[in-house]
Amino acid sequence: ITMTWAQHHTRSSELASEAEIVQKSGDSVRAKALYIEAAKAEEAALLYVTSAFTQLRTLGITVVSVVSLYVKAGQRQMAEHTAHMWLMSGRLPTFAVKELSKLMESVDV
Repeated sequence: ITMTWAQHHTRSSELASEAEIVQKSGDSVRAKALYIEAAKAEEAALLYVTSAFTQLRTLGITVVSVVSLYVKAGQRQMAEHTAHMWLMSGRLPTFAVKELSKLMESVDV
């Protein structure tokens, strides 16, 4: 069964919400694992966007979401790699470039 962008994105959102709840309960290890799962689901959505869509706004939102989830998961290298790859692609809308730059600055702090 092939999932759509919306299904991958919805799964990512559900996992990220669960991670927030778990984080608030004090289980940061489980929360990070859930954020990683959410990031991977969002990356699957991103693959669908890049192969099936030409909607730049959706592409930008999805890339920013992937990077943000990796940051929340404490996966700095994955966040930086993903951000760098997409920033170098020249395919992102301006708002996404700005958001990625902010996210990467927050990781450096």
